[in-house]
Amino acid sequence: MILKRLTIAVSEWGANKGRYTGEATFSAPLGEVKLNLSPEQISKIFGVCAEAIVAASKEVAILMTSQVLDSQEVMKQLEAID
Repeated sequence: MILKRLTIAVSEWGANKGRYTGEATFSAPLGEVKLNLSPEQISKIFGVCAEAIVAASKEVAILMTSQVLDSQEVMKQLEAID
């Protein structure tokens, strides 16, 4: 099965008003399967996303910090030339 579409949105009406709901569509040789995702299932998906966001943020912070430190080193070298 291949995930074709994943949608998540805040419900604007009904029993889940104000909560996230969604749908996952999978494709297989025999056809498509659509699953309705509950707020509890979406909470699990967001948990996985949160871990990835933290990891990506740490990576960006490291890259930005190294660029700042490299820039400072270049500035020191330029000041030494003057």
